[in-house]
Amino acid sequence: MAVPARQSWLITQLLGETTDVIAPAQLLVGQLQSDLANELAALQSYALAGDRASLDSYRMRADDSEERVASLERLAVRLDEPSAAHARALRYPMDRWHRPNDALIERGAARSDFTTVLERGQTWYDSSARAVAELSSSLANQVALRDERVRALERLSLAANAGLVLAALVAMSGVLVLTFQEKRLSAALYHRAVEEAALGQMARRLSVAVTHDEAMLSITEGTLAVTGASSAFVEWKVSRSSTISMVMTGEAPSLPCKRSPYRGSLTEMIVMHGASAVTADVEALHARLPALPGDAGRRRVELVVPLFSGQKTRGALVLLRDPSAPTPREDGRRQLQLVSSLASAALRRVDGGWPSSGR
Repeated sequence: MAVPARQSWLITQLLGETTDVIAPAQLLVGQLQSDLANELAALQSYALAGDRASLDSYRMRADDSEERVASLERLAVRLDEPSAAHARALRYPMDRWHRPNDALIERGAARSDFTTVLERGQTWYDSSARAVAELSSSLANQVALRDERVRALERLSLAANAGLVLAALVAMSGVLVLTFQEKRLSAALYHRAVEEAALGQMARRLSVAVTHDEAMLSITEGTLAVTGASSAFVEWKVSRSSTISMVMTGEAPSLPCKRSPYRGSLTEMIVMHGASAVTADVEALHARLPALPGDAGRRRVELVVPLFSGQKTRGALVLLRDPSAPTPREDGRRQLQLVSSLASAALRRVDGGWPSSGR
């Protein structure tokens, strides 16, 4: 009995590290990648338009970044030295990126000064982004190593349990139940790691998107990778005019990004009635979604999430799923909220270079 008990204890320890340390660290890394992109976008927006609100947004994002770096340093030391070193390596380039920007804000420098400092600070911004990416890779390696260790321990545990069958059928049945539970937890953690990796990839793609088409395609493809839905639809009120940009991707060929009137749009419907009421009104909701080639009404709306700019609803993200597909896990809904935040931030950043008088 000592051998399988030892294997089970080791598996529990490994899974506990993944749940309590690696998964939260991966989530922090994804948020940090988004914060860095938003910091750069806010400073560029101020340099272009001179809106002091952009500096407030930068300061808030920079504070969040520093808190997340500190949290990552505390989590990483609970893993191994390489991960801890990657976490510590975030501090220096991010300090060099933040320090000149903070100094300009403190002395109320002119917009032209920000443009000059941004050009000089691009190297430290890029270094910070690389350091975050290296930490993300290190955490992914940790997940892979632990998964392999868990599988090896499970194989040893199963072999030991098979020997115990000859000695005590009752004891074996209890160990098999425990092993089954461990496998299920391991599978759940694996799926979560895949989802977090998809979120990280989505954040990286959105951070370099410069047009609405690039951002919206990254949002829909990233949403499908994270949630497993069959199709995704994103709608955003364009800042310069009263039109809506739309795109849908899924099993059928993707529809190109196009513009439509704001009146009669899904976003207008959410602004007027709220997301919950829109989701309940299935007939009206489907009437506002474009038809996919070859769909023939197979997909049903699963969830509608508003996209925000400040406190205002600027768009919507809709998940569609084949009725025969399995019901999504509750964890998927939590992931979708983060997807919504990333999507809103990216689309606001793409809008950021436009003059505020055009909104």
